[in-house]
Amino acid sequence: MRGLPGDLGACKRSLFLGKDPAPSTREGKPGTLLDWIISLSIAACLIALGVFSQAKMGTVRKKDQRPHQVPWGMVMIGCVFGLFLVVVHLMNLVGVETGPENSIFGRF
Repeated sequence: MRGLPGDLGACKRSLFLGKDPAPSTREGKPGTLLDWIISLSIAACLIALGVFSQAKMGTVRKKDQRPHQVPWGMVMIGCVFGLFLVVVHLMNLVGVETGPENSIFGRF
């Protein structure tokens, strides 16, 4: 008896044999709406944190005129790096193939 849709035994057998019980149906399709919402939300948060850290960078605390303990320059650089990763992820959701195997230079 090959597995019926409700047969968990077939699912366990296929997991045991190393097969994917539910093959991906997203192969070659653009990303779902939830992927876009999450990615764009993360991008918006990174942009907002980057703008906030740029405003805080180079200022002193008002209370005692000492420098801030948070390295706002490094926070801003981290936001730019994270935003770059989100942009690459969004390009992959659109369908643009990224990575070294698709580069004009190839793998080094």
